Amino acid sequence: MKLLITAIALIVVAAPAFAQSTTQRDAPTVRFYTPDGKSAGTASTYGNQTKFYDAKGNLTGTATNNSGRK
Repeated sequence: MKLLITAIALIVVAAPAFAQSTTQRDAPTVRFYTPDGKSAGTASTYGNQTKFYDAKGNLTGTATNNSGRK
């Protein structure tokens, strides 16, 4: 019985951390292709930041949206 209560307590405590950890991974992603159909890279937007990756998955740059502020 103690083991069951301990297991449930760990799940309740850990569940929010797991739920938040996938947010970036689930962000909308755009894929870019070369004229011959090969992957050129991707762009993934999360919040006000877009991250750009090359065809091998390496981060190549970021862009931040300041909502029109100068």
